This record gives sequence, structure tokens and C-alpha cells, in this order.
Amino acid sequence: MKNGMTHFAIHIDDIKRAKKIYDGVFEWGFNSYGQDDFLQIKADKSENGELIGAMQSGKYSPIPEKIIGLECAIGVESIDETIEK
Repeated sequence: MKNGMTHFAIHIDDIKRAKKIYDGVFEWGFNSYGQDDFLQIKADKSENGELIGAMQSGKYSPIPEKIIGLECAIGVESIDETIEK
């Protein structure tokens, strides 16, 4: 895919609860990464599963308002061509 999501983050209040939900629904794998309230999300539970996102406390958000939902980054081949569309 030439233009696609390159990263996502799910902002959470309770990491244990969120991990249980997302593991149960999507069967994602998780890696600890830094702080206790930050996990890397893997596409599966294998040791070398593809890193696809992060689950993190809302305190890491760059904005003061509470984020509910998903934050994502999308990569494009040419920002100028994408804006023209």
C-alpha cells in the first residue's frame, strides 16, 4: 500500500483492563516498553511479532484534553500530491 497507517496509539486509563480487552478481542501481543503504563502492541503473540502500535496512559498525550480513542499516523509518498487531492 503506497499510503497507509504507519503507527497508532490507544490512550488508556487502566492498562491492565485495556490489555485484557484488546488481547481478548484482537489476540494482539504486547511488549513492555519503558514505563509501567506504556506497552508496544504486536500484530500477534509471537516473540517476533510485527510492532503495529502502542497502548499508553493519557498522561503522555501532547495535549491537555483527555483523548478518547485512537491516535494514528499515516505515511504518504508525497505530501504535496496528497494535499492537492
